[in-house]
Amino acid sequence: MNNIEIARDFQKYLDDNNITQQTVANATDISQSFISRIRNGDFKRITDKVKMVCEYASISLEADKKHSSAEKEILTNAIDDVWDGTEKQAKALAKVIRSLKLLI
Repeated sequence: MNNIEIARDFQKYLDDNNITQQTVANATDISQSFISRIRNGDFKRITDKVKMVCEYASISLEADKKHSSAEKEILTNAIDDVWDGTEKQAKALAKVIRSLKLLI
């Protein structure tokens, strides 16, 4: 699930339950301004705070874990292009890929 989908689902939750952003802020101990950013999809990563708000609003993030086979093929091809087939390089490439999570 991406930020736009989360924002859409969160806005629907607020509307359907007649709940204010301040109510969510008070319940989660997250600032109302950050709650507003979530409602607007104005965030880049799914942080612990975003997860907490999603949990509060019963918004499942599981869709975020599902990737199409086309997306997987793009990554697999890129790895195949640079990997020499050794375990040593496999570990090094895995480390580099995981470190990129901080940049995205």
